[in-house]
Amino acid sequence: MNVAKNEYEAIDGDPDVLALRNLVVGVYEGWRFLLLVLLIFLSLAILKLNLSEKGYSASIVVGSTSTEGEGSGISQYASLASLAGVNLSLARTGDFDKYESLLISTDQIQNMIDDNPDILPTIFSGEWDEKDKVWKKPSGVGSVVQTLIHFFLNGPKWQEPSVERLTRYLKDKIVITKNPKNGFLTILYENRDSDFAARLVLALHRSTDGLVRSRAEVRTSQRLSYLSGNLERSLTNAQRDALIQLLMEENKKMMMIQVDESFVAEIVQFPLASKTPSSPQPVVTVLLASLAGFIFGCFGIIAFGLDFKSISSRLIKADQEP
Repeated sequence: MNVAKNEYEAIDGDPDVLALRNLVVGVYEGWRFLLLVLLIFLSLAILKLNLSEKGYSASIVVGSTSTEGEGSGISQYASLASLAGVNLSLARTGDFDKYESLLISTDQIQNMIDDNPDILPTIFSGEWDEKDKVWKKPSGVGSVVQTLIHFFLNGPKWQEPSVERLTRYLKDKIVITKNPKNGFLTILYENRDSDFAARLVLALHRSTDGLVRSRAEVRTSQRLSYLSGNLERSLTNAQRDALIQLLMEENKKMMMIQVDESFVAEIVQFPLASKTPSSPQPVVTVLLASLAGFIFGCFGIIAFGLDFKSISSRLIKADQEP
């Protein structure tokens, strides 16, 4: 009896230990309530899994088309420009970085829509009237919620799908990762239609590569005009020879721009679409629901069913019994 009392007094001397003991006993005594909360959360998780639209991911891997010998060629090119007495921006380094930065840009999305006019109606299918070929404001619960948000919180009004809206959508949906070892880019997208997801990442790549190509073609054409004008005004044979060499190099570059299938980024791995849904994730959803249910159940016991004084008195009584 004295031993038990001493043990209690040791615990009673530390309020944190006593509070923890009270909490454990309270949760133990409220296990029915805790189980009920867990079942409610698991039921909601299962309902969410059944109602959620399944998504299938598709990814494409691309790498730079630059060659190892490009650096020495640019160095020789710069020497010729210096000899000819002209100022040209010669370096092509950073073209792949431009490709990466333009992937989800308004200009690139516009090009992609021009080449693939069905992308907008497919992504925003709930707002497209296929019969009349016009956009329409969506109806249903989602429309009512959006109207209430706009009325009370001054949220955004409904806007007809456009390049800007598609750009915002893709910024949220497209996942771009870069391999630090080889610099390869992986472009991933998820949609309810796996074939469309694969087609979109491929269109995204081709449109971006085409945009960088067209800009390079404009720059090269401007350089050709600039060099041709300087050739007519050149004073020395050395300058003329250097300008002719530069013109030959620019013509060669123009030919490569127009001939090569891939300009700055080539496909390393063609689009792969998942055969099984990538979302929602049942295991993660159930685990999170179980954790949330346990936490809310414990808080519920503490808030509504835990009487610390009653538990403490029962603990004291139990410790004092022989």
